[in-house]
Amino acid sequence: MDCLKCEDCQQKLSQTCFMRNEKVYCRSHFYRRFGTRCALCGEGIFPDCAVRKASEHVYHVECFQCVICKRELLTGDQFYLIPQDGRLVCKQDYEIASSKANKAAKWEVL
Repeated sequence: MDCLKCEDCQQKLSQTCFMRNEKVYCRSHFYRRFGTRCALCGEGIFPDCAVRKASEHVYHVECFQCVICKRELLTGDQFYLIPQDGRLVCKQDYEIASSKANKAAKWEVL
């Protein structure tokens, strides 16, 4: 029992342990290494954590936010998902950015 330690933190494991590739981990380090990862912060997500999803991307609730204004997006909020990397932009910031891009394009044409 004294020899059973987490591969990452070296804490003794007395109640529960997780194993992968013949290495033993505590719950926290197992999910950090092998669990579903948050699309924004990249940290592992515990199975009992509340999450938000957009398309195939999964986020911690606190990470489900606009990349421009950093406002947390709530149920019912409209947003734009950048599918390549999972970044989110709230509707207001997306419209502002689109309007600026359209004005810039018009200036280039003239």
